[in-house]
Amino acid sequence: MDIIKRYKLIDSLELLFGIVGACATSLSIYIVLSDKSLSGYIFWTLIIVGMVTCVVLTKLIKVQNVSIERLKNFSEAAHRINHMVRDEYYRVCVLYEKEELSPEVLIQNLTTIGDKVVNSLSDILTISTGKRVSVCIKYFYSEKGTLRPYDISPDEAKEKEVKTLCRCTQTDTQRQRVTAKIKNNTDLYRITCQGYKDFAITNLPKFHKQLKSVDGEPYRDSNDFWRDFYKTKITVPIRIEKEKVDPNYSGEGFILSGFITADSKSTSTFPDHLITYYTELCKSFADALYYYFDRHFYYWHKLKDRERMGK
Repeated sequence: MDIIKRYKLIDSLELLFGIVGACATSLSIYIVLSDKSLSGYIFWTLIIVGMVTCVVLTKLIKVQNVSIERLKNFSEAAHRINHMVRDEYYRVCVLYEKEELSPEVLIQNLTTIGDKVVNSLSDILTISTGKRVSVCIKYFYSEKGTLRPYDISPDEAKEKEVKTLCRCTQTDTQRQRVTAKIKNNTDLYRITCQGYKDFAITNLPKFHKQLKSVDGEPYRDSNDFWRDFYKTKITVPIRIEKEKVDPNYSGEGFILSGFITADSKSTSTFPDHLITYYTELCKSFADALYYYFDRHFYYWHKLKDRERMGK
């Protein structure tokens, strides 16, 4: 049975037992107040105890199922992603040395890797929250359509666009792969231009109203109908600190390749006391993805250099 359907079934049983227990409690109180026979009181008391026991058991079953599914899916997905990034890294190296690597193969590999990342992360978040979570990757691209990391000022960055690389299979089919300008998306703008480490909001409609009342600016999204698709959202950058890859650079600054976004239609998907941990999970996937993005960009330029030398 689908995990979401299983959770809903357990929730329904829990609700049913709770309703019966509440009715039995009311009847017991009525019997006592009406001075009815003691046997009737004992009968309804036993029903109450039975219903409470059922509620407790269904709750324990649900907690156990959630714990097992979380561990199972997290461990499998974490291994799968790291295994894949390692293998693809060396496969690209070998293909290049054998002169079998082409720009078309690189772009196809980028999409394949992206698909596996978004579906793995979506599976983990869906199992952990009990809600359907959609995940996508947006990336900075060149005029050739391939990946292009950026190390530019906030003023320059806000005019740049990102393209949707891929979406997970949980995503509504109406959501298209579109381009989005940084300044027209609050989450991307905050991370790229205002120094935020991430964007994680439990209740976006409420945040939208608060933002408008305080700053006079609403929550912005390239999709004007965003409320139809999600009401909670986590966005994390795919990036690395520049001083860690450039020996001649010191200070703040990042090399930014793109973003991972996870969203859901329910405001209870990422509750306030847990959203930080879900955000950290998304960041772990973004870090792994940056490693592959970096190799993709490196070999793209190696191929272009080889083409020029061949001419």
